[in-house]
Amino acid sequence: MASFKFEWKANRNFCLTAKHALDFDCEEADEARESGTYYEFALKLEHRDIAYNGFRVVGYYKTEKAALEAMVKEICYTTEYAFIWNREGECVDGAH
Repeated sequence: MASFKFEWKANRNFCLTAKHALDFDCEEADEARESGTYYEFALKLEHRDIAYNGFRVVGYYKTEKAALEAMVKEICYTTEYAFIWNREGECVDGAH
């Protein structure tokens, strides 16, 4: 199943993504938590248990501080989980 691929710009070091909380309310997400592949699941664009996908890229940012500020402004915490990724594809912060 397809996963998001980062499209890094030369002067951007962090990417903020969001995923609908209901995407994590399924057996596949539970398995990801248990197997240590939670962050890989957060980047999936398709799921075996649900027909929709609530994934979106909020934006790319030069600094982690800018990504954190965007997370506060752009994420709907009642319905979305947020993830801040570095250029190595590691989740360095978020609300999930």
